[in-house]
Amino acid sequence: MQIWAARHSNNKGAPFSSKEHLHEVIDSTTLGDVPWESFTVYYNGSINEAEAASWKVKGWDVWYGNARSVLHNQLGNTEIGNEFDVAAQHV
Repeated sequence: MQIWAARHSNNKGAPFSSKEHLHEVIDSTTLGDVPWESFTVYYNGSINEAEAASWKVKGWDVWYGNARSVLHNQLGNTEIGNEFDVAAQHV
């Protein structure tokens, strides 16, 4: 959060007060009728048991909404009208 706040030039800070607040916002986000899906990833390199970092020995859940379905919902949303710019952008 501190890095995020430091990058804001408007001095308003990060949009979330804590990681818990960020998780609450994510959890309350609706994707129309697109269900959340998940999979678990694991480190698959060699592990020296004596020096193994904790992240190498446990699984990590990745949660997402099907990108095609989310985009379909966005394009079909009449509330955003002409505000949705589909042109390629160089950022």
